[in-house]
Amino acid sequence: MAATISVDLNARIANFETEMKKATGTLDRFGSKSKGIGEAIGRNVGLGLAAAAVGFGALAKSTLDSADNLKDMSTRLGVSVKDLASFKLAADQSGSSLENVGIGIARLTKSIGLAEAGNKSMSEALTGLGITARDPKEAFYQLADAVERIQDPSKRAALLSSVLGKSYADLIPVLSEGGAGLRKAAQESENFADAMAR
Repeated sequence: MAATISVDLNARIANFETEMKKATGTLDRFGSKSKGIGEAIGRNVGLGLAAAAVGFGALAKSTLDSADNLKDMSTRLGVSVKDLASFKLAADQSGSSLENVGIGIARLTKSIGLAEAGNKSMSEALTGLGITARDPKEAFYQLADAVERIQDPSKRAALLSSVLGKSYADLIPVLSEGGAGLRKAAQESENFADAMAR
């Protein structure tokens, strides 16, 4: 009977050892797979971090380029960077561009200068639009008010074309907001800048 118990115990121990080896093998394979997954995740996280760093660098460069462009445009047009930023917001919201607004302000300023130099037809066009301001920003607000106010499309197109040239059509989406809409965009832009500064 002792021999039977011994054989039975040995068989059970052998079976236990076999099962343990299987379990250990399974755990080893799981560990290897986990390690591989961990390494893959690590590589992907590393790639993700690298991509994020590149993206952040591109964003920083883009932001600096935009700031430089605003500063250059401000110098050319005689309009503050802050005011250009508000015009950019209005242009973006209307589907136009700051470039179009800059061209429009430059042409409007030139037209004001021509009127002041004695160009009678330019003076009449500006008077017809209700533009009395000499400050480029205020004159642009008045131009927006005129677009909103003048209901006759032919008259509006003729006056705008004489003051802004052919590209006046590119500004219609922005100018259609009226001076009040542009001022509202300016206030929103200022509020956003203040919030970001906090």
